[in-house]
Amino acid sequence: MNSTDKSPVKPNQCLSYRAAGHAQSLLQQLCMLHSEKTFCDATIIVGSQIFTAHCVVLSACSQYFKVMFCGGLLESLSKQVELHGVEAAVFDKLLEFIYTGEIDITSENVQDLLSAADMLQIPEIIQACCNFLRSHLHPSNCLGIYKFASARSCIELCAACDVYTHMHFLQVIQHDEFIELEYTELLALLSSEKLRIENELQVFKAGLKWILHDATQRKKCLVQILDRVRFPIISCEELFDYIETHCTNLNIKVALGALLAEYNPKRRFRKSSNRPPTYKMKPRLSARKYLYVIGGYNREPGGCWSNNQTLESVDRLDSFNRVWNSKPKLNHPRSSHTVETLDGVIYAIGGEDDLLLYDSVEAFDPLEEKWVMKSPMTVPRSGHCSCVFEGAIYVFGGCIGTEIGQTIEYYCPKRQKWRESGKMLSPRTSFGLIESEGLVYLFGGMTAVGAELRTAESYNPITKETASLADMRSRRIGCSAVVIDDNIFVVGGSNARKGALNTVEQYSIINEKWTTLPCMSTARTGARTATVNGLLYVVGGRTVNRGFGSAVTFLDTVECYDPRTQCWTNLDKMSVARCEAAIAVL
Repeated sequence: MNSTDKSPVKPNQCLSYRAAGHAQSLLQQLCMLHSEKTFCDATIIVGSQIFTAHCVVLSACSQYFKVMFCGGLLESLSKQVELHGVEAAVFDKLLEFIYTGEIDITSENVQDLLSAADMLQIPEIIQACCNFLRSHLHPSNCLGIYKFASARSCIELCAACDVYTHMHFLQVIQHDEFIELEYTELLALLSSEKLRIENELQVFKAGLKWILHDATQRKKCLVQILDRVRFPIISCEELFDYIETHCTNLNIKVALGALLAEYNPKRRFRKSSNRPPTYKMKPRLSARKYLYVIGGYNREPGGCWSNNQTLESVDRLDSFNRVWNSKPKLNHPRSSHTVETLDGVIYAIGGEDDLLLYDSVEAFDPLEEKWVMKSPMTVPRSGHCSCVFEGAIYVFGGCIGTEIGQTIEYYCPKRQKWRESGKMLSPRTSFGLIESEGLVYLFGGMTAVGAELRTAESYNPITKETASLADMRSRRIGCSAVVIDDNIFVVGGSNARKGALNTVEQYSIINEKWTTLPCMSTARTGARTATVNGLLYVVGGRTVNRGFGSAVTFLDTVECYDPRTQCWTNLDKMSVARCEAAIAVL
């Protein structure tokens, strides 16, 4: 093309070009220059070792070095820095990261790396170390990690440790870090509304344990520690029984008797004229258990089965104030499903909607207030049962397609995968199930040939062995089971002979025998049960009378049973009637 030819490119045109691998290539070339010690103009002395590097590279990655080399300090002229408080091996790893963007963080070096990165102000390493520590939080180390993070102003890691400590308080107090807490740290912890406890007596036990670890030095803290405990909501008998049997220091026992005299059940006139503060008359916020009643189905009075409506709504009962309110809906309407609570998250598993069986699973985090989808089961299931065992969710039987299943599968949240795990003694659906002390107990249900069961069996998730137990007194389909102490309660259900049942049977795990308890006020099948603070809650279900064409009533009622008084109490109704819903306690 000669000078008289016009350019084939129109004027004012522009191409924005970005080389995809340019940044990585540049880093590789800088690393090569560093390894060859080419153009290195900075000398870093760490102990007896000398490292060389490029001032511009160090300054770009570390605010500490940027100030050293660009801030008019002596080092900006000499280009030589002597580091104290950092080991040579640790700095070597940090220098390798600066030139490669890669580093191996282990449980052995994470604290040294974080300390050095904090001093040198390398934010990527700080974040990576904090993420590593957060993923390795445990009841035995969360308090120590909190102190370590607090000293380095790692705010997000401190917050994660704080949440973990409160959620796992009952496990944390079993480890050495708890009894080694400073006095002020203990008071702050015992004062918190966020302690995840079952009852206030556990807070007293924790404070007493801390004192007894070094009674001579810590007895002076007794009054302040007792002030953090909400004694008005503790059973006086249980409190003084514990003091009598577990307080091994005579001086502390005498002091407790005097300081807590107004709660001593053996004293005829023990009540103080001073009314406790209002907050001490209520459970802590995280100790106030909530019952989440999730999904299910119902239909209008007089309707037929084709008019069934599967529900996606969620009702929550505050077990302390006994008030209902609505929570975010499921992503998919579900009935004949199960729910389990694991690490503060509710999982809704399987179920059906208008005869469409689900293998899907969704999870609800109360802190985020939304449902998110999780890994599906290996097969769709409806009318199955589930439980939590050693950090995994186990699912048993149910309707699998057109068949009644016998298989067991489990889900590990860390792996986010479902895997098969053995079989029950026989296929069954619409049965009751509960886990207690490492064994899973199964009750009643219906077989593959439609037989109604009164049988019971146990399953060991570790050995995968099953064993038959004593039969129940009634055949039960659609029953529900809970455990309180060493007793299992099997509630309601139905059979062809009697229709819906209002009976309750109790199985003693120790004595291996069944006994009959007082009946519910309403016969229920497809109801769901839960326990809170030693009370048994029965929610929803439907009544089914004998005979063809008998009327079916769907229930929005709730009953509560107290094993100590052996009495049933009717509570406020749910917002809507629910049958074959699922219930979780948080």
